[in-house]
Formats: sequence, C-alpha cells, structure tokens
Amino acid sequence: MIIAFLAAGSAALPAANGSESFLGQTAEALTPLNPAGKVRFNGSVWNAESKVAIPQGATVTIIAVKSLLLHVEPALVLSPSLNPSIPRTETCFPS
Repeated sequence: MIIAFLAAGSAALPAANGSESFLGQTAEALTPLNPAGKVRFNGSVWNAESKVAIPQGATVTIIAVKSLLLHVEPALVLSPSLNPSIPRTETCFPS
C-alpha cells in the first residue's frame, strides 16, 4: 500500500528533464549581453538574451529556454549583511 501511494504521488509531479532543469540555474556571461551575447552554462557555450544590459563576467540566472537560446537575467547577489555565510567584521553594539 505504501509503495502504491508513493508511486502515485510521484506520478503527479512533472519530471524536470532537458531544458526545464536549466531554469533557476546560474551561468557566466562570456560576452556583454545587450540584449544578446554568449554565456557558459555547465561547461558549454550558449547563445543568450537579456532584457537588461549585463556586463561580461557577470553571473546570470536562466529564466527561460527557447530552442537553443537561454533567456537570462542578472543573478541576485546578497550583500554581506544579508548573507549569513559571510562573516561580519563590525558589530552594531559596542563590546
């Protein structure tokens, strides 16, 4: 019974395969994107487009895939004060 339930539950979820698995992943801008350029994703060079200008070397997030074209946007970068993995060097309160 439990196996049947698990199998039925997983069948209801769409599998992320092919280009669907690219969504939300990051890539590196190999050329400026204004609006078109090239990015490196998973070791391969792809044609990409963005609605905003993106400089060479920037990290981008894949938001859509149309045939062999990646649609990207600038990746969200947390400032050190918002990213708990980056140690803070100053405190708000005196010691």
